[in-house]
Amino acid sequence: MKPAMILCLILVGGISVWRSALGSTPSSGVAVVELFTSEGCSSCPPAERLLGELARDAEHDGRPVFTLAFHVDYWNGLGWADRFSDPAFSQRQRDYARTLHVDEIYTPQMVVNGTTQFVGSDRDGAARAIAGALAGQSAVTMTVQVNGNKRDGYTVHATTKGAGAGAVVNIAVVERGLATDVKSGENKGRRLEEPSVVRWFKSVPLSDAGTVIVPPLAAVQTEHTSVIVYTQQPGNGPIFGAAATSLPATVPSQP
Repeated sequence: MKPAMILCLILVGGISVWRSALGSTPSSGVAVVELFTSEGCSSCPPAERLLGELARDAEHDGRPVFTLAFHVDYWNGLGWADRFSDPAFSQRQRDYARTLHVDEIYTPQMVVNGTTQFVGSDRDGAARAIAGALAGQSAVTMTVQVNGNKRDGYTVHATTKGAGAGAVVNIAVVERGLATDVKSGENKGRRLEEPSVVRWFKSVPLSDAGTVIVPPLAAVQTEHTSVIVYTQQPGNGPIFGAAATSLPATVPSQP
């Protein structure tokens, strides 16, 4: 496996999207934007900046666009170990490669709604894919509620209406506003802004989505963190619906 397609594009202008309001998404289209990235990849910072712009614009405009950055681990042996990387995220990208008939995995890569992939810093590609996703109609609606606290862990309650019995529900804990000072590798000496880092992720069958336990997340800043849930065809197929809510920050007092 090798990090491939090292591409650099200049970013100008902006579109956007982040949604962190509790409740259901409308029956019109939603856009789930998954970025596969690495702190060890010199072509990834422009894609991270674009993802941040998408999140901010979406929040400002109130559009149901959900942004997630999955940090892969296959760059870790090339000079810098990404603290947010997870081999499961690399496997998720490989699953997309198979489903979307992509010959080689690469960073940065964006996937919108599980159906469209392109270089993650491609602003026009992102605009087209998101516009197309939002213009569609979906019979699937979702709600999400989260209880618990940072010390003891959380319970996520997700409901989905209109999805087929074989669908899966993805639960992602996503932290915003992170930054890393890279000491070695391709990005040595750079401070990387990381807007939508996936800190915890799990896929469960639709039947199990009513109650999902998230372990204590001591390193996560709850005031900058949301839980995104989205329904998807098994095997990293099309995404049907999504919703998000903030992560509770209250920790009970010690007795």
